[in-house]
Amino acid sequence: MALKAVFRTEPEVRRRFAREGAVLARLSPPNVVKVYKVETIGQTTVLVLELVEGRTLQTDLTAPGGTRPERR
Repeated sequence: MALKAVFRTEPEVRRRFAREGAVLARLSPPNVVKVYKVETIGQTTVLVLELVEGRTLQTDLTAPGGTRPERR
């Protein structure tokens, strides 16, 4: 299990974060992390996510031959 939290107090920021979690929870392709639950505790909204073991995006981007997005 992994947690992603937003600690901002603005209601719109928390609403958007909760909506993001709800949308992700409806997806089930193999390359999208599973969202188990969206929880609001006080003014903190938390997504309970599937824990995916492996390399980080940062590791992949900085590895020799890694792909970096183009700057605009």
